[in-house]
Amino acid sequence: WVEPDLDHGLGMEMPTLRDQPSEGTLLSNLTYFLSRIAFRDQRNFPELESNTESISQLVREYPYQSLAIQRVAERVTILEGRRRGTEVEIRSDFVAFPNPPHETTGTDHLLVYSVINGPRLGSQLITAFGVATEFVNSATSPKNLGENVEIRARFNSYIEGLTGHTVPGYRWVET
Repeated sequence: WVEPDLDHGLGMEMPTLRDQPSEGTLLSNLTYFLSRIAFRDQRNFPELESNTESISQLVREYPYQSLAIQRVAERVTILEGRRRGTEVEIRSDFVAFPNPPHETTGTDHLLVYSVINGPRLGSQLITAFGVATEFVNSATSPKNLGENVEIRARFNSYIEGLTGHTVPGYRWVET
């Protein structure tokens, strides 16, 4: 969060999504920005719009609809005892940088990792970081998609009933 790659790649005035933004705070700007990507399909997300005074105007007015996003979604049922299970959806959103970095860092996408943990725990942002096209291609490869694929918690996330082992589930790509 100290390098300009994210701001530059997304075509934002710098610094906006960095450690010392010119407006707003890093936590507010980043949480709002990532939530607009990860939870774009959720109709009611009042928490996102209720407290925007600490968020940069650039972030609030960013043209999110113009972003090229591929989502790898994974759905599993976590058993809770013998009676019922909780359906969990894990999402990896790959955002192609509209303005890829000039340097040869190889980072040309932003990965936004989130979890929809059912009605009890709700939606959670887990992490975000830059990745290369090769990483995106591997994640979206047809050989890694389908039913009864091994699903696990990734990127140091904790998902109750899933962390530390794999569970068979369904993985697909959305664009």
